[in-house]
This record gives sequence, structure tokens and C-alpha cells, in this order.
Amino acid sequence: MAAGVMTAQNGGHRGWVSAAVSAVLHVVLLGVLAATSIHIASENRSLIPLVIREPAPPPPPPGAGAGAGPPAPVEPPKFVDRPKPIEAPKPVEKAKIAARPKPKQDVALPTPVTASPPTNEVASAPAAAGGDADSGAAGGVLGGVAGGKVGGRVGGRPGGSGDDVWSIDQVAVPPKLVDGAPPQYPPMARARGQEGVVVVQAIIDRRGTVESDSLEIVQSRPPFDAAALAAFRQWRFEPGRDDSGQAVRVRVRKPMRFQLR
Repeated sequence: MAAGVMTAQNGGHRGWVSAAVSAVLHVVLLGVLAATSIHIASENRSLIPLVIREPAPPPPPPGAGAGAGPPAPVEPPKFVDRPKPIEAPKPVEKAKIAARPKPKQDVALPTPVTASPPTNEVASAPAAAGGDADSGAAGGVLGGVAGGKVGGRVGGRPGGSGDDVWSIDQVAVPPKLVDGAPPQYPPMARARGQEGVVVVQAIIDRRGTVESDSLEIVQSRPPFDAAALAAFRQWRFEPGRDDSGQAVRVRVRKPMRFQLR
């Protein structure tokens, strides 16, 4: 009995508490809603309504009467093609006139002269009146060259003498070295390790010997010049010969190389 009374009391106490809590929650929710509505209303009062109107039509053009009709429609702009730039005229090239060919002139070809073999017969034709005895017309040799001297050597050059000096390119057979000892290497140049080339020039006479007075240095190398001249002076050659096979004096050049082995 006592337990039932206690259960009834506890259930009534809980129901009262739940009712109180529910009432408090409702009051709070009502207060929040009221405050929110008041705030929204105050904000709506500050807003200014915006009204959009169409723009006024443009005024009529000057000179148009009151009863003038609606304005003519505006045509869209037309695009005009840009004119092409005018090209400058190209210069006209002048026609080239070919040069008139010059008339060919007949050139007289020299008449070939056939030399007759030299003979030892003396010409028997007398000298012409007023002629020169040295012209070879009298006392000369058959087959000789005009302008030569009486008593000259067969095969010689016109106006020359037996002592003429020939160059290598003038003779038929150039001088040929037959005995030529190499020069002595200077001791001082050997000790210093020097090398070089000396070019010596001289005249080889009709016997094949070197004319000492004609010796000269064409390309000098001071340590070796004296040794080159001393060696070249002792060389022996076969003499040079002209077209007729006669021995002649010939000027020659010989390089001498000094090189350590």
C-alpha cells in the first residue's frame, strides 16, 4: 500500500516538471519569433522601391512639321572595298645593241725559212755595190745567218761572239754535274744544330769547269756561305751545248742543303 502511494507521487511530480519545461520552451520560441519578425519589418521599411521607365523618344528632326510621319528607318552602313595600291611602273630596260663586228684584217704570215746544213765552202758571190763586208754577203759560209760576222763560228747566234754566256733555257743540252763532293758542314753550325739552304750561281765554261770569278751567292745563309762557295768551286761538269752540238758557256744555279742527320 505504501509502495503504491510512493509511485503515484513520483509520477505526478514528473508530469508537473514536464509541463513546466514545455511551457518555458514555448515562451522562448515565441520570443524568438517575435524578435525576428520585428527585425525583418524594420529592414523592409528602409528599402526604397526601384521603378524602371522606358526612355523618351528622340525629338523630330528640324524642319519636320507636326503632322510628319514616323522617322525613316536607318539603313545599316555599307562597307566599301579598300582600293588596291597602285604599283609603280617598272623601268623599261633599254635594248642592248650588239657591237658591229670589226672587219677582219688579213695578217701576213711569216714565210718559214729553211736553214740549209752548214758547210765549209766559201761563198763565191762578190759583194754588192755599196754593201757591207760584215753582212755575210762576201766571205761568209753557205748556210750562215744574215747579220753574222765573217769568220764566225757555225751555229752561233747573230751578233754574238764565242764568249757569249747562255742561260739554261737557251741551250739544247744543259751542263751536267759529273764530279761534285758535298760541302763541309761548318763545326760551329753543327754544334748549334743549325740547318739551311744556300743557292750558288756561276758560269760553266766550255771545258766544264767553274769560272771562279763568276761565283756568287743568290740565296744566303751566313753560317754556310763560305762552305758552299768552296765546294762549288771544285765541281766538274759536262759542258752545255747549243743546237749544233758546240760547247758553250752556261750560267747555272745550284742549291746546297746543309742538314744534320
